Amino acid sequence: MRTLGSGRLSHERRVFSLRVFMPLESPLGRGFGKFINIPPAKPLFVIAVAAFSSVFMCAFATLLVLVLINYLGLKNQSFVSFIPLILGFGFGFSQLFTSLPKALLYASPYSAIVGLLYSGYSGFPVLIILTNPSSATLDSYYLALSLVTWTFALLLIDAYLLGRIKPRSVEEMRQL
Repeated sequence: MRTLGSGRLSHERRVFSLRVFMPLESPLGRGFGKFINIPPAKPLFVIAVAAFSSVFMCAFATLLVLVLINYLGLKNQSFVSFIPLILGFGFGFSQLFTSLPKALLYASPYSAIVGLLYSGYSGFPVLIILTNPSSATLDSYYLALSLVTWTFALLLIDAYLLGRIKPRSVEEMRQL
């Protein structure tokens, strides 16, 4: 095993270096990142979809927490925090390999997020089955409209529920 002073890295250090520094170099486009960093076809579209997606996820998580605080009590808090993740996982992977009804794909904000990000990165229209290039396509305009509508509706509901929030005792929160 050679030391660092000899100008050569051992195999273990090389693997460690790749594992640590590749994720750091990839977004910057230097070193190993030149080979794996693929820019999106529509970068401004991807940024806009990511922004609306993050606002939607925060609004949905806030809605769940406010419903929990106002109506259900704090005992179900650990389960409720996983609901957005479970829905995202379910819709994301179901759109990869199965054909869901068009109405469900247009109505689901999770499918809209996956489809719009796919379209922004690839530059191609949104497919019903993302892994099948011969499947039917969806209209990106309606998917974006669905995501924006869901986001603003959840924000309005959050504002209403926030005004009706019920105080809880410190002891109830401490028992969690």
